[in-house]
Amino acid sequence: MSLKIVKEGAMTKRERLLALMAGIQKTNFLEGKEAWFFPKYKGVNGYLGTGKVMFVGKNPSLGHFPSRGDKFLYENLKRLGFQNAHITDVIKQRLNNEDAVELKRKRRLLSENLEWLRMEIEILGKVKIVAIGKDTRELLKGSFPNEVCRTCLPHYAWVEKYSERERKKKRAKFRNELKRIKKEVNKISRHEGDGSQFNEP
Repeated sequence: MSLKIVKEGAMTKRERLLALMAGIQKTNFLEGKEAWFFPKYKGVNGYLGTGKVMFVGKNPSLGHFPSRGDKFLYENLKRLGFQNAHITDVIKQRLNNEDAVELKRKRRLLSENLEWLRMEIEILGKVKIVAIGKDTRELLKGSFPNEVCRTCLPHYAWVEKYSERERKKKRAKFRNELKRIKKEVNKISRHEGDGSQFNEP
């Protein structure tokens, strides 16, 4: 796919993201698997967010949106002022657990998807990348060492798959990490003077 999609000056960032999404959905490289993108939901823009922060997961699961974990993620992003953050995945194809575990061995698949992610970054401009899950951070830091935040956000699906008592603890940990990320992003933004700080709600 040509990078001309992301360099078209007459298009807005949102329009270029939509064009990239359409291009990904049409590619034959998906190996028969469905491409999926975070939708706009409950006031959070999802994949079409054009802010200075990207939240990046590893890959979409085979589940249905919105799951309990999805609702939790969107609710907390909105609560902390990340409504216009760009939410995406490294791998755009829906994968089962076995395929996701084997991801590092599928070099061609990973390389193509990392190229799409580079296009997203080029569309958005200077961004801070927040990895969702430690595995995702490992995938990202080799390709985008300067953009990836030090703090990693626990995966929202992990938060919601325990007993109610355990979920309360996991939710608290998730929210604390998200607040820490907000502070880290604001500190970087102040240092760089780009004006993209987030105010406390």
